[in-house]
Amino acid sequence: MNGELQISFENPILDRIVTIRSENESLSKLLFTLFKQYNANIIMDKDVDGSQKVTFNLENVPLKVALDEILSSLGYKYEEASGGILRIVTIPQLPSVPEEEAPPQKLETKSFTLRHAPVSKLREVLQPLISGDGKIIDDERTKSIIIMDTPETLATLGDTLDKIVSELDREVPEEEKPLEQPAPPEIKLIKRVIKLDYANPEELQKILTPMLSQTGEIEPLGKSSGTGGSAGAGIGVSVGQGGYLIITDTPEIVSQIEREISRLDVPIPQVEIQAYIVESTLSDEIESGVDWSWTRQGEKTEISVDALGTEKAGGLLKLRYGNIPAKEFTAVLTALSTKSDTKLLSSPRITVLENNQAKFHSGDQIGFSKIIIQEGIQTVETVFQDVGIELTVSPQVKSYNIISLLINVQVRDLGEMTPTGEPTISDRSAQTQLLVRDGDTAVIGGLTSDRIAENVKKVPLLGNIPLLKRLFSYKKKTKKKTEMTLFITPRIVKTEAGNQDEIEQ
Repeated sequence: MNGELQISFENPILDRIVTIRSENESLSKLLFTLFKQYNANIIMDKDVDGSQKVTFNLENVPLKVALDEILSSLGYKYEEASGGILRIVTIPQLPSVPEEEAPPQKLETKSFTLRHAPVSKLREVLQPLISGDGKIIDDERTKSIIIMDTPETLATLGDTLDKIVSELDREVPEEEKPLEQPAPPEIKLIKRVIKLDYANPEELQKILTPMLSQTGEIEPLGKSSGTGGSAGAGIGVSVGQGGYLIITDTPEIVSQIEREISRLDVPIPQVEIQAYIVESTLSDEIESGVDWSWTRQGEKTEISVDALGTEKAGGLLKLRYGNIPAKEFTAVLTALSTKSDTKLLSSPRITVLENNQAKFHSGDQIGFSKIIIQEGIQTVETVFQDVGIELTVSPQVKSYNIISLLINVQVRDLGEMTPTGEPTISDRSAQTQLLVRDGDTAVIGGLTSDRIAENVKKVPLLGNIPLLKRLFSYKKKTKKKTEMTLFITPRIVKTEAGNQDEIEQ
């Protein structure tokens, strides 16, 4: 801390081992505190400035060594006087001894008169050759150069100087003369601030930077956080709720960049996801809840399996995929509604931004009692588990009204009961990616599950008596196998910008 002084002693007087710590403390206070603890006498000379601040950390050193280091750093020292008194005095400055001036070197001269070469160019070549005592005098007016140096240096150079001057001072033929380059035209730069409505400024900067000239630059301003979507079909500019770009370049380059920005800074596409979740009861004769071919008005319409679909399945979930054209889907849905063993569980509809998730859930919450034993105390609490089907769809708009659907399906079924009365949950999932035209319907089948239903029949009144209800009631367990079929229809939500793009195309 500022002004803090810590001193500890282990042995008597100057040979004692001490530890001294000080930060920004005055010299007079330091010495006073030091020798007061030791009951020693100290005198400071009038030339000693006791207000000087000192900072140090000395651990386990003799006191005389510590004093030497502290005082010498300030230009002082201590002297031992009679009676054990220590005097702090300044260190005397030794008078400086003037150096003997060496006798001046005798210099000789050598001169040249130039006819063609610039005097300054020859001076640059000859300067590194002369000694430290030498010098070169040049005169552009008379085109002469004089070299002054020691006789030894000039003798060493000998004819070298004549050869250098002769080589440089020669007439250059016309064909060897360098052509005069015209001065480069002055580059005019302009600065333009462009407002972005949708695109992320930093992402757009990366795309536009290659369009700049060597003197141009782009500076992004505004929000840089995106939502994971993209502005522009297939461009990959994440939406950042707008911002600004400051562009500095030539007028031609700035105009090109402005046109590119108007093409990229468009609203992020939105996709409406219409889902139909259909449940069918299966039997030994019926292996699939949905016929994969349908008859309508005497014509046969088949659900074609999309070869572009891929799946990553977990557990025993085996899926089957298909694709229904928009004009045929109504007939398929009508045919399903006429089947007694098939029912429509739900038909949710969600509009979602491109590359974002649309989530659907169809199922129930099953409650059961869970026994908890803690510190020997048994308690029972009700716990709920979600069962049913959860569907997640992430759309991405491609060219030519094609939509890529990343589909995740998770099926959770109620299994057998454990000895403690808790049910087991069967959790199966699968992932697939399909390409579907705008307005067409993707079909996912094969989501089968087995359920055990328990029916209780009893005689009225007698079937409710605790001791007699077993005689007047009976339970029947039946195994029920069902299949869920998913129909997913994506539709691109048209915007003014999107409609204009279609007109231009």
